[in-house]
Amino acid sequence: MLQPGRKDAPDGTAANCFVYGVFQVRLDVPLLIPNASDAARVSQRPQVDPGAEGEAPKHLTFGVGTEFKNPPRTAPCEDSADYYGLTVSAYPSR
Repeated sequence: MLQPGRKDAPDGTAANCFVYGVFQVRLDVPLLIPNASDAARVSQRPQVDPGAEGEAPKHLTFGVGTEFKNPPRTAPCEDSADYYGLTVSAYPSR
């Protein structure tokens, strides 16, 4: 995770993906991000935010599904597809 080095800023990372069709994302268990050198220390206030490229990301909440819809198909026999970004951030453990 990227570490900005400020106590008031979360550490974070990002990824891009290409997705087909309508899909739903859900966190089935609360997100835990352990410290790599001390697994007993867990990051605080973790957050997962996926979103379609060019749109505001949607914040994922534990146990609640979040649906995403791609743009309409360009041809009847094709799946719709779009690029999505995913950010994961959390405040460092103390």
